[in-house]
Parts: sequence; structure tokens; C-alpha cells
Amino acid sequence: MERSYKVFNYTARLFTDFKFDNPFTGQFAQAFDNFLEYYSPDLIVPSPQKKLLLSKKTDRVCRFCDQNSSSTSFRKISHVMPKLMGNNYLIHDCECDSCNEKFGLYEDSLAKYIGMMRTADRLKGYSGVPKFKSADGNLEMTLEKDENGIDVVSISYKSLENFIKNDESVTLKTVKQSYTPLHVMKSLYKIGYSFLKSDELHDYKLILKILNTNVLDTKLSNFARIVKFTFPKSLKEPFAITYKKKEDYLSKNIPTKIIVLHFGRYAYQYFLPNIKDRFMFTDGEQCEWIFTPPYYLGDQNEISMQRTELSSNVLRKGEVDTIFFKFDNIALGGKK
Repeated sequence: MERSYKVFNYTARLFTDFKFDNPFTGQFAQAFDNFLEYYSPDLIVPSPQKKLLLSKKTDRVCRFCDQNSSSTSFRKISHVMPKLMGNNYLIHDCECDSCNEKFGLYEDSLAKYIGMMRTADRLKGYSGVPKFKSADGNLEMTLEKDENGIDVVSISYKSLENFIKNDESVTLKTVKQSYTPLHVMKSLYKIGYSFLKSDELHDYKLILKILNTNVLDTKLSNFARIVKFTFPKSLKEPFAITYKKKEDYLSKNIPTKIIVLHFGRYAYQYFLPNIKDRFMFTDGEQCEWIFTPPYYLGDQNEISMQRTELSSNVLRKGEVDTIFFKFDNIALGGKK
């Protein structure tokens, strides 16, 4: 069944009709319909093909610290979604250099949390596609040129436990570089807050407290979590959709705003704490999180789903990452 919604296109800066149907079968189809009973899309963020036009630096105000050009600087290029997600041109003019530098520390943990898939999916950061080296040194992955000048991903490994290959797929087992889970979540909160329209900012002022202070760090165990979907193939460009709770269900104990980020072969879903969602902060109240299957037109049996808690502010070391995926243009390094 095709549905049509009036949504705001963040990239084009205008409202547009957004149409999509239910591409799912079985349990995914039921979950998709159930989600759309309570939520409707309110914003889409497609990747632009060129950098967006920005306001003059002298006219800018940072939405994260509320300082203007008389008290802070806006010299750096600020990406709405981190460049490490493969975002080249989606930039904005409401993030000052000081906040940009602070959020860069959060994005460092996000990069390490994503791990080897930044290289496998060829997600270009500021220095191109990064080289990946596992924390224990047992597996390395790099983007190289073959004899024909074609980009291939080269993998070298020390043990057959790290690399299992058959005719159609590869399974990699590696140890992630150390990262701070809460910094990953704060990076995602920053992205979600960037998407908000001006008239929504007041309701999400808790996000600023989370990003700019440590006051709420110990109180985020019910909020700092994501549902991560992994696909067998990678997208060429990242995009995002936000969903808002329908007015008929404002009294229902479900989050007001759901964010869905698609990049590489992942979709991350999470919600933004809203001051009107008082049940989140009331002892004894329950918060129900209704998630949506990610929009995917391939074989749904190949999608994996993982619920992940990201509320810890303790550096996480030695996390094992096992990934199964189909791969084209692989060049295999021998055992070292």
C-alpha cells in the first residue's frame, strides 16, 4: 500500500510530497505497518551533489552554544552528518569552530565503533578511505589499486580465525580500536539535533545539556541506545529520515522523534529526548520504543538487527567485531 506524506526536504530546503509503500513481507511488514500507525515521516535528508549554500559568516549563530560571529568563529566546514559516514556535501552554517572541535572528539569514537566497515564500504573521510588495523594487530584492511588501476580492498590476516571465505561471502573477525560508547551516542544526538527545524529546538534543549556538559551522563541508560541494521550491500551515499509521533498518540508513552540514519551498509535508529516526553524522566513510568524496519528492497532475510546500549562513559577495550558480508573486488593478503 502506497502512502504519501508532506515532509520537509532538509537538503532542498522546501516541503515536498514523500511517497513510499511497504516493501516488506512477514514480520517486517507487520512491524512496518505498526510503526506507521503511530509515526509519520516529517523530514528527509538526501545527499546533495554539491555543497549547500551557506549564510555569511558574519550572520551566523551556533545552535549548539548560541554564540554569534562576534564571540566565536565559523572558519571550519561543518558537516551535518560526519564526513566519515561518506558525506561530502551536506554541510551547515549553524555550528561554530569550538563546537565543531568538541564534536570531533565524539566522532573519533564513532569512527572506531564503525570499525572495519569504513574501509570495506570505502567511506571516505578527510584523508580518503581509511586504513583499518585491528587493536590486536591480527587483521589489516586497506584500499589499493590492482594491476589495472581498479580500487580493491586488500585484507591481510594472521590467523584463519580472523578470515573465513567461501565462494560467495567473507566472514571477518577482528578487535575494534578502543572507543567510548557515550561519545558515539553524543555524536548521533548532535546529528539528530542538526536536523531539527527552528521551532522544534526548545523541546529538545536537553540535547544541548547532553552535548555540552556531563551532568546527565549517568542518567542516560534508558535513552542512549540504538537499533542497528546491517545490509549485505553498501549505499553509495548516506541519507536520513526523521519520524514524528502522530497527534492522536501524544499521550502514549513513546518517544516523540525517531531518527533513522542510512550510511554504508548500516541503518542506525534512535530517539531524541524531548522535554514533553515527561514519562522518560518519571520514576515508575515505562517508555516503549517502536522501531521501524529499514527501507530495503533486497532480500530481507539478509538483514541483521542488533540492539545496542551506548550509555557507558567508560572506554571500551577489546570489543570483538564479527561481520559477514558479500564482497566484490577483494584482494587477499597472505598470512603474515
